[in-house]
Amino acid sequence: MNILTQRVTRTLFVFALVACSLSVASAQATRVDIDVRLPNYDVIYVSDMIDAATGSISNAIPNVSFGLTTSPPGSSARVFMKIVAKIQLRGDAIPSDLVNAETYPFDLNGTILISSRDLARGSSGSVRVNPTSVRKNSTLETRLKDHILNFPTAPVGTYTLQIEVFNALGGNRLGAQTQTVEVKNASPAEVSITLVEPQDGAVLGTVLPTFSWTAEKPTARLKVYEKLPQHQSAQDATTGIPHLDVEVTGSTFVYPPTARKLEPGKSYYWFIESVVSTNRGNQTKQSEIRMFRILSTDVSVVLQMLERLFSAYGGDLASTLASMQNMGLQLTGEITKDGVRITREEVARLFDQFLRTNTQLQVRVE
Repeated sequence: MNILTQRVTRTLFVFALVACSLSVASAQATRVDIDVRLPNYDVIYVSDMIDAATGSISNAIPNVSFGLTTSPPGSSARVFMKIVAKIQLRGDAIPSDLVNAETYPFDLNGTILISSRDLARGSSGSVRVNPTSVRKNSTLETRLKDHILNFPTAPVGTYTLQIEVFNALGGNRLGAQTQTVEVKNASPAEVSITLVEPQDGAVLGTVLPTFSWTAEKPTARLKVYEKLPQHQSAQDATTGIPHLDVEVTGSTFVYPPTARKLEPGKSYYWFIESVVSTNRGNQTKQSEIRMFRILSTDVSVVLQMLERLFSAYGGDLASTLASMQNMGLQLTGEITKDGVRITREEVARLFDQFLRTNTQLQVRVE
């Protein structure tokens, strides 16, 4: 082999090495995307997530994990993670770090899913926390332990998890993600639902009433049950088939004309149900149960006459009648004039006469 050939060969070999090094470099991850899977529960049962005696994380927390994915797709890197858990309990001015920890370096090839089992104390998985890196807030930890020993659920507050991924060789940060959970209730029983209208015992002049309530959850279920003669209580009535069972959003709902009809002269029960999400599954919180009645047809007609009459006279008469209806006004008995019973048609003619002659009215509630 002459000198020229040797030089060419060496040059080709160098180019091959450079090409190989470029190929390896291009396979190195430049970014790591983090997907935190931490449901925003309303209520958290802490004993399912943390061992109260040791303060260590459980090795099997359902529905809680996070995924790491390299970018460009399919690239790899030698990385380690920094994990910070922050808590701001109700009444605290600012959040406090509960724990800071780092993992041992590990190889990330493409995508990996990390669960609580990987991070639990004594884990033998590919991703393990370095125990010498763990720093805890002893004061906050004591507060949480005292709470866990006395109550099954996490205290109300804001819980934040911060995750950062670093290149174990160069130390540069490849990705970061923060996830926050607002625990608003210490138990499902604390979830508040307040019924507004119709009031309990209200007598309504329409078969399409408007329901209103206040609730912490934006979505709920409205249920209406008919009161049948055999029902001895509201609980008896609400164990049967509902007259209406519909998901509602907001704080008001008008009974739909396409639903099963409400009938004049009959009584009904209604209540609101909210779904409370917990790490043990969804639980249902029910409001109080209220009853309302739909006016019979004859009484409803007379009431409509009164509404038109009072509205025409103006003043406070119309609003007074509406308030009395909401308070459970019931029109019973007979309508008489000078001691003599009169018919519905005669009532209508009498009201028309009041309007034509601008008769002065006095209303007395007994």
